[in-house]
Amino acid sequence: MALVIAESELPTSLTMEQAVEAAYAAEMATVAGHLLRGLPCRIECDKELAPYLFVNLRSRLKDRGIKCLYLDGRPRESEEKPNAVPMGILGTMIAQLRDAVRGAI
Repeated sequence: MALVIAESELPTSLTMEQAVEAAYAAEMATVAGHLLRGLPCRIECDKELAPYLFVNLRSRLKDRGIKCLYLDGRPRESEEKPNAVPMGILGTMIAQLRDAVRGAI
């Protein structure tokens, strides 16, 4: 089935979130459906695209009451302690993963 849209109806600019939705709507709907059924999912993409896919997926799952965490190795303000020993990006990422698995979310 072909979808025909007049050129005059096309937007002149898109945000990154709108571009991701337009380009990957079907794939993101499939991933969200799998996660809602409790199935594991893995997404392979360019590093620069990952935050936008996360935001898209998080907004799809938020309506269903599912919380998502973005584990990127950067310390969050709530995790920073004044006398903490710096762990580096990999150590921080491992700690975030451990907290996500063992935590309440």
